[in-house]
Amino acid sequence: PPIGGKFDHKKAEKGELNEAVKLFESDPYGCNSKKLQEKHAERNPFMRTMPYTFSCPEVAPLLEYCESTIYPDPLPWDSH
Repeated sequence: PPIGGKFDHKKAEKGELNEAVKLFESDPYGCNSKKLQEKHAERNPFMRTMPYTFSCPEVAPLLEYCESTIYPDPLPWDSH
């Protein structure tokens, strides 16, 4: 939204900090926080697209990784 409109940028920034950034700090892949899981599910409520793990199996291990540490294995695009 353009600056100067009715959209409250400061309020949105504060909301993102509290509703996403802080949650991702302790759950970098967004798979252990109920709130982040709900936000993810809301983005595709009708499940109308094929999951990336099926359409791009090369990245499945990365997408399925669900730890509080950074993904330890080589990334699929590192070898290219």
